[in-house]
Amino acid sequence: MVSFRAARHIVVPALLAALALPLVPSTSAHATEPAIDGALTSTDSLVPSQGNGGYDVQHYDINLTFKPATIWLLTVRQCNTRGTIRPATISATTTVTATAEQPLRSFSLDFKGLTISQVTVNGQAATWSRIANKAADSYKVVVRPAAPVEGQFTVALTYSGQPEAYSFEGGAVLDQGWLPNQHYCEGNYTVLPDGGYTAIGQPSGSFVWYPSNMAPTDKATYTMRLTAPNAYSAVGIGRLVNKTKASSSQTTWLWEETMPTPTFLTLASFGRYAEHSSTVSLDGQTVPVWAYGTAEMESDVGGWNHYNALTAEILQWGTENFGPYQPSAAGYVVAPANVGWALETVGRPFFSGNFDDRVYVHEYVHQWAGNSVTGADWSDLWLAEGFATYGEWLWDEDHGGANAVILARDTYWRRTGWASALWAYPVAHPNRSQLWGTPVYQGGGVALAALRSGVGDETFDRIVKAWFTRYQNSVASTDDFVALA
Repeated sequence: MVSFRAARHIVVPALLAALALPLVPSTSAHATEPAIDGALTSTDSLVPSQGNGGYDVQHYDINLTFKPATIWLLTVRQCNTRGTIRPATISATTTVTATAEQPLRSFSLDFKGLTISQVTVNGQAATWSRIANKAADSYKVVVRPAAPVEGQFTVALTYSGQPEAYSFEGGAVLDQGWLPNQHYCEGNYTVLPDGGYTAIGQPSGSFVWYPSNMAPTDKATYTMRLTAPNAYSAVGIGRLVNKTKASSSQTTWLWEETMPTPTFLTLASFGRYAEHSSTVSLDGQTVPVWAYGTAEMESDVGGWNHYNALTAEILQWGTENFGPYQPSAAGYVVAPANVGWALETVGRPFFSGNFDDRVYVHEYVHQWAGNSVTGADWSDLWLAEGFATYGEWLWDEDHGGANAVILARDTYWRRTGWASALWAYPVAHPNRSQLWGTPVYQGGGVALAALRSGVGDETFDRIVKAWFTRYQNSVASTDDFVALA
């Protein structure tokens, strides 16, 4: 997921066997069973409070209107600002299409804050209650339909208010959720906030702006109808289908993502951004590219022309090394959220500040590792971050640098001391507070390079391509990877 500078991973073959974790079991519908209450937790070993049981989501349809923040009492002194911001607000209806695994008399969705005005199930009014347990980090809407649901059903929530920022502690404090575009310095002058916001977060940011099942195993497709003032971009995930006038002063942007996607890889970003577009041809597949960012920040890191060419090169390189590119689109969003990290949001990575080519490569390797093939449990995070770290080394190797195994050995030998952070815990056995730590990134990268060193380049290439083919657009565990290797 997140890269703070850039991530790295690998592990010795012997260690891989010790990393194995059980695959989350699948369940099937049993229509003859009596109606039950869906579970308020997921089966995840590290973040069970975020996620729900009893159903599987197929599609989210998010219809959201954004009202920008306003700034007043603002003073500017030597590239610094002081002032008061009246936060942005939203009004929205999210419709969730799901399948009950057995008849449900109630079920829950992850949702934090905001005022709910209506809940319907299959078009009929339903009752609901809310759970807010800060100690357990659990925020739920419990829905009780007029009659138990069986098979496929829809639940629609209408809500409004000011979404919240949210902090998740997992090896680092990750500020996520509803993040304002902030002022930033450009030379000796201040670029003022534009009133925009970005909704983002791994593992948890989505529940502050739309109700969902945040279990990473519950992947779904998305439709986003994002309405904003005409001067603002309203950026979602997937393909930009069209822009239509919602009123004389507002435009609705329609986005469609057809790749099954977990909630932690979604994004909605609003701001006065420059918009760029192009296409990339991949073996007969045409991938549309849309990119958004402030003009000043883009120029600081090389500009659209540089990253447009780099995107095309990375997609070609990734397809050759990992298999077909699965997201519906490509591009990026760069916005002054000032949280110090980047995220591999599906098809359109998000950067909260200036970034370099290495970080860009890292987030794009995630489009295969973590996005198309998603870990079955948060403890399987090394399968995403380790691959993205190894991918950085492989990119260097394929572009005139040192061999990826040599780069991994260098990381290994520089961290052989017993007190090194690399050895703080086994790569596939972090606890919740260790999720985004050095063993998951660099240790995971070293594991993959060690496997390559042990089995040889040809066999390793077969393993990698088989991995991204067998589990394409699905979930998989450490056990699955060990078994395949």
